[in-house]
Amino acid sequence: PPFVPEEERPAVLEMIRQVVSGGSIVEREVIRRRKDGSRINVSVSAAPLRGEDGAVVGLVAVLADITSRKAAESGMERQLQRLAALRAIDSAIAGSLDLTVTLDVILEQVTTQLGVDAADILLFSPRTQILDFAAGRGFRTDALRHTHLRLGEGHAGRAALERRIVEVDDLMGAPGDLRRAPLISAEGFRVYVAAPLLAKGEVKGVLELFHRGALQRSGEWMDFLATLAGQAAIAIDNASLFEGLQRAHLELTLAYDTTLEGWSRALDMRDRETEGHTRRVTDLTLRLARRLGLADEELVHIRRGALLHDIGKMGIPDSILLKPGPLTDEEWAVMSATPSTPGTCWRRSPTSAPPWPSPPRTMSGGTAAAIPMGSAASRSRWRRASSPSATSGTR
Repeated sequence: PPFVPEEERPAVLEMIRQVVSGGSIVEREVIRRRKDGSRINVSVSAAPLRGEDGAVVGLVAVLADITSRKAAESGMERQLQRLAALRAIDSAIAGSLDLTVTLDVILEQVTTQLGVDAADILLFSPRTQILDFAAGRGFRTDALRHTHLRLGEGHAGRAALERRIVEVDDLMGAPGDLRRAPLISAEGFRVYVAAPLLAKGEVKGVLELFHRGALQRSGEWMDFLATLAGQAAIAIDNASLFEGLQRAHLELTLAYDTTLEGWSRALDMRDRETEGHTRRVTDLTLRLARRLGLADEELVHIRRGALLHDIGKMGIPDSILLKPGPLTDEEWAVMSATPSTPGTCWRRSPTSAPPWPSPPRTMSGGTAAAIPMGSAASRSRWRRASSPSATSGTR
């Protein structure tokens, strides 16, 4: 029959054979053609038609249009697949701090769920105002791996500048910035779509889609593209925040150590007789700590404490610290106050910045501050035992 598509006819003949030979009702879901040539989904129930003698003399078929039902089922299945895709992207964002890995997962879902042949992501640098290639999938050549676009340049630059999706249905007729890629013609792309990646009101990059044939883009398709672009922007933003946090932590650590080293150099400059003493004590302390098998993270705090083992000198006037003769009782009283100085110095920076965080704890529950405080206290006890009142006027 003309309403049966050519590819469906073998199945129709097989159904007729089953009804006639088996004498039972047969149900199938098939494709049929309308008069206008369009195709619809049809449910067919065929039953044998018997004569007076009980023999099968024909069949009766009931057809029902199930196009709407099939479309609803297809839509539900597509939504489930897209939810699974978003879940996979969320897991990649939450489970990995490597942006390259996350972008690969995003591009895999983009090409699969949107039905495009290839896709890439360009990252935007606010400092240079440049879009650079970060990751790609589905390309036959390396044509776009060296993409380097200014904001507003080409299709991708325009999408980022105008913060809207840019669509090109005839890419070979309007290649834009893609003319700069000499191998792009070998890709054979026809359709191009660029979506800006926006997070917290800022441009993070551009998601580019490429297809080698016609590409149907419904409203639902465009909405999911925007959703995927949002997920990609979140991933890039999270990676940027983590990178910034790492950089800030490193800068703070360097500034912290530089401050401690500056204090130790200032102490050596006050007393020329002990110049280089702090460095030698620090080196020996670290060598001893390594021999004791202490962990690297503990060595960091031990080094800081050793650098400031003489920090108590900062609270002693030069007239007492550099006095060539014996100290008076009043001067010994000043010397005896030095154990409290390290704690005060440790807790605040030498600038107007807020107080330093509490010093990290080291082995056996102590802190790096315990080294200079313990050093000052032990010297104070030795000095009190050597004071004029304790030694009958001898030092």
